[in-house]
Amino acid sequence: MKFRVYNKTLDPILWDDKTIKPEVGESLLKIAEDFYNSTDLKGDIHNILFLGSSANYNWTPTSDIDIHVVIDIAEEKINEEYARKFMDGLATKWNTEHDIEVKGHPVEVYLQDLREPNSTPQQARPGAAIYSLYDNKWLLEPNPQNIKLDTDKIRRKFQSIKKKIEELIQTEDFEKMKGLMKSIRNYRNAGLSEGGEFSVENIVFKALRHSGDLTRLKDTINTIYDRKRSLPEEGNILSYKKTEPLNEDLGGRPFIIVGIVYKNLGIKSDINYGEESGTSHDIDLRLDSEKGDIRWRYKSKTNTIYYWPDDNKPTKDQREEIIGYLRSKYNVVNPKEIYSLDKYFYDAHSIDELREISSIVKSNLKYNFISY
Repeated sequence: MKFRVYNKTLDPILWDDKTIKPEVGESLLKIAEDFYNSTDLKGDIHNILFLGSSANYNWTPTSDIDIHVVIDIAEEKINEEYARKFMDGLATKWNTEHDIEVKGHPVEVYLQDLREPNSTPQQARPGAAIYSLYDNKWLLEPNPQNIKLDTDKIRRKFQSIKKKIEELIQTEDFEKMKGLMKSIRNYRNAGLSEGGEFSVENIVFKALRHSGDLTRLKDTINTIYDRKRSLPEEGNILSYKKTEPLNEDLGGRPFIIVGIVYKNLGIKSDINYGEESGTSHDIDLRLDSEKGDIRWRYKSKTNTIYYWPDDNKPTKDQREEIIGYLRSKYNVVNPKEIYSLDKYFYDAHSIDELREISSIVKSNLKYNFISY
């Protein structure tokens, strides 16, 4: 992937040499003022700044235009501990609700406290350029310096993070993907604080955004979250994938998991292997469970969870707890579920016996098969 890091001139679509084009400046100033008026904040605007790569020599044709509305957050009497999150929330709401472009560049607005980096030339990060839309002048001009970049280090780090993103998207591990996204942001922020616009960390971040990898990671996280929290009309949990028998990766052997999910959502389980022989385990389902607890088994050959007893069906939270547990620990995807096995459940200690359950249940209308 080719990614342009440095240019000899500012973006000619936005600038005439180092002078902002009048229609661009007017448009950005109006957008910033409309954003601030939408927040219902009461304090004064101290400045409206044009920052980032579109105001510097590291622009690309797809770079965002970053507009920062500088305020004194202390005037709003907001607890300092929550001030940053509060300001980010207001900006995120606006940016989500609006899809604004100026000369083909997406416009992103932010709230910035006057005490934060880049709010004044004295607080500028290394390599930063700051243009005041309020005063229509440079506060800190971009410097067309000869930038020395460690291209090998940038390439290695980019490929390393890209590989992690691809691997986690394949596994659909929601928590690990969220953790990776957070670590990437922290990685970039650390680079900006220490090395500024041309730090390795910031350039790697921009390369990941330019390649679309960050967007794919974010979209996957949002899609999985929406599926996890959605409940269709029939009351079943939505599928991650089409249900199919699990390809066992636990030594290539079929297995049964015997377990209890307690009414407080804790889980106790044991795994057993075998094809023809009976299984043994350390859990006594009858002794270890109480009213409100649910006894269950999982069979790898058919990718099916069996619940018991029939007069005490699992709650939605208990089902989600079991399915999430099997997914995270044994890579189980989209198991089918069978309810109301009654007396057959507890006595079915071998895989052969579980095979017989299918024919018994299919011939008896009181048993309820639910698949996803």
